[in-house]
Amino acid sequence: MVMLEKLVWDIHCNSDKSWVSLLRHKYVGDKLFPDMPMTQGFTMWKSIMKAKATLRNGFNYRLRDESSSFWYAPWTKFWKLCEQVLYVDIHDVHLTITVVIQDDTWVLGRLYTELPSPVVEAICGTLVCLNG
Repeated sequence: MVMLEKLVWDIHCNSDKSWVSLLRHKYVGDKLFPDMPMTQGFTMWKSIMKAKATLRNGFNYRLRDESSSFWYAPWTKFWKLCEQVLYVDIHDVHLTITVVIQDDTWVLGRLYTELPSPVVEAICGTLVCLNG
Protein backbone atom coordinates (compact mmCIF):
# COMPACT_ATOMS: atom_id res chain seq x y z
CA MET A 1 0.00 0.00 0.00
CA VAL A 2 2.86 2.40 0.73
CA MET A 3 4.09 2.17 -2.86
CA LEU A 4 0.61 2.99 -4.16
CA GLU A 5 0.41 5.94 -1.78
CA LYS A 6 3.67 7.23 -3.26
CA LEU A 7 2.22 6.90 -6.77
CA VAL A 8 -0.91 8.79 -5.67
CA TRP A 9 1.27 11.51 -4.18
CA ASP A 10 3.34 11.82 -7.37
CA ILE A 11 0.18 12.23 -9.44
CA HIS A 12 -1.35 14.65 -6.94
CA CYS A 13 1.79 16.82 -6.93
CA ASN A 14 2.02 16.68 -10.74
CA SER A 15 5.54 15.30 -10.56
CA ASP A 16 7.62 15.82 -13.71
CA LYS A 17 8.17 12.07 -14.07
CA SER A 18 7.22 10.83 -17.53
CA TRP A 19 4.83 8.13 -16.23
CA VAL A 20 2.98 10.80 -14.21
CA SER A 21 2.63 12.99 -17.30
CA LEU A 22 1.30 10.03 -19.25
CA LEU A 23 -1.29 9.07 -16.60
CA ARG A 24 -2.33 12.66 -15.98
CA HIS A 25 -2.80 13.21 -19.71
CA LYS A 26 -4.75 9.97 -20.22
CA TYR A 27 -6.92 9.94 -17.08
CA VAL A 28 -6.79 13.25 -15.20
CA GLY A 29 -6.68 15.98 -17.85
CA ASP A 30 -7.42 19.42 -16.39
CA LYS A 31 -9.36 18.08 -13.37
CA LEU A 32 -8.11 18.22 -9.80
CA PHE A 33 -6.81 14.75 -8.98
CA PRO A 34 -8.11 14.53 -5.38
CA ASP A 35 -11.67 15.28 -6.54
CA MET A 36 -11.72 12.80 -9.41
CA PRO A 37 -14.31 10.04 -9.14
CA MET A 38 -13.26 6.41 -9.53
CA THR A 39 -12.58 5.83 -13.23
CA GLN A 40 -11.99 2.80 -15.38
CA GLY A 41 -8.55 1.98 -16.68
CA PHE A 42 -5.84 -0.62 -16.60
CA THR A 43 -5.18 -2.55 -13.38
CA MET A 44 -2.49 -0.20 -12.05
CA TRP A 45 -4.75 2.85 -12.55
CA LYS A 46 -7.61 1.12 -10.69
CA SER A 47 -5.22 0.38 -7.81
CA ILE A 48 -4.03 4.00 -7.77
CA MET A 49 -7.64 5.20 -7.64
CA LYS A 50 -8.43 2.83 -4.76
CA ALA A 51 -5.38 4.09 -2.85
CA LYS A 52 -6.44 7.68 -3.57
CA ALA A 53 -9.88 6.95 -2.13
CA THR A 54 -8.24 5.65 1.04
CA LEU A 55 -6.06 8.75 1.32
CA ARG A 56 -8.76 11.26 0.27
CA ASN A 57 -9.39 12.67 3.75
CA GLY A 58 -5.74 13.66 4.00
CA PHE A 59 -5.84 15.85 0.87
CA ASN A 60 -6.42 19.55 1.27
CA TYR A 61 -5.66 22.75 -0.58
CA ARG A 62 -2.56 24.37 0.87
CA LEU A 63 -2.21 28.09 0.27
CA ARG A 64 1.15 29.06 -1.15
CA ASP A 65 0.64 32.51 0.25
CA GLU A 66 -2.19 34.49 1.73
CA SER A 67 -2.86 36.30 -1.55
CA SER A 68 -4.42 33.29 -3.35
CA SER A 69 -7.49 34.56 -5.19
CA PHE A 70 -10.86 33.14 -4.17
CA TRP A 71 -12.19 33.52 -7.73
CA TYR A 72 -9.20 33.13 -10.03
CA ALA A 73 -6.91 30.55 -8.40
CA PRO A 74 -7.54 26.88 -9.35
CA TRP A 75 -8.28 25.52 -5.90
CA THR A 76 -11.67 23.76 -6.19
CA LYS A 77 -12.94 20.78 -8.13
CA PHE A 78 -14.48 23.37 -10.45
CA TRP A 79 -10.96 24.67 -11.14
CA LYS A 80 -11.55 28.44 -11.07
CA LEU A 81 -14.73 29.65 -9.38
CA CYS A 82 -15.04 32.63 -11.72
CA GLU A 83 -15.93 30.16 -14.48
CA GLN A 84 -18.90 28.87 -12.46
CA VAL A 85 -20.81 32.14 -12.10
CA LEU A 86 -22.39 34.52 -14.58
CA TYR A 87 -20.24 37.36 -13.24
CA VAL A 88 -18.07 38.18 -10.22
CA ASP A 89 -19.48 41.18 -8.38
CA ILE A 90 -17.09 44.12 -8.38
CA HIS A 91 -16.96 44.01 -4.56
CA ASP A 92 -15.63 40.43 -4.72
CA VAL A 93 -13.07 40.70 -7.52
CA HIS A 94 -10.01 41.03 -5.27
CA LEU A 95 -11.10 38.65 -2.49
CA THR A 96 -8.54 36.15 -1.28
CA ILE A 97 -9.38 32.75 0.15
CA THR A 98 -8.25 33.91 3.60
CA VAL A 99 -11.02 36.54 3.66
CA VAL A 100 -13.72 33.93 3.04
CA ILE A 101 -12.50 31.37 5.58
CA GLN A 102 -12.27 32.02 9.29
CA ASP A 103 -11.21 29.53 11.96
CA ASP A 104 -11.42 26.67 9.40
CA THR A 105 -15.04 27.61 8.60
CA TRP A 106 -16.22 29.02 5.28
CA VAL A 107 -17.94 32.41 5.63
CA LEU A 108 -19.66 32.64 2.26
CA GLY A 109 -22.09 35.27 3.55
CA ARG A 110 -19.33 37.82 2.93
CA LEU A 111 -19.73 37.38 -0.83
CA TYR A 112 -21.77 39.73 -3.01
CA THR A 113 -21.62 37.26 -5.90
CA GLU A 114 -24.34 34.61 -5.94
CA LEU A 115 -23.00 31.04 -6.05
CA PRO A 116 -24.90 28.03 -7.44
CA SER A 117 -25.78 25.40 -4.81
CA PRO A 118 -23.37 22.72 -6.16
CA VAL A 119 -20.53 25.24 -5.95
CA VAL A 120 -21.43 26.17 -2.35
CA GLU A 121 -21.49 22.46 -1.43
CA ALA A 122 -18.11 21.89 -3.09
CA ILE A 123 -16.55 24.88 -1.32
CA CYS A 124 -17.91 23.82 2.07
CA GLY A 125 -16.48 20.32 1.47
CA THR A 126 -13.02 21.67 0.61
CA LEU A 127 -10.37 21.54 3.31
CA VAL A 128 -7.93 24.43 3.25
CA CYS A 129 -4.65 24.56 5.13
CA LEU A 130 -3.88 28.18 5.93
CA ASN A 131 -0.59 27.55 7.69
CA GLY A 132 2.50 25.75 6.32
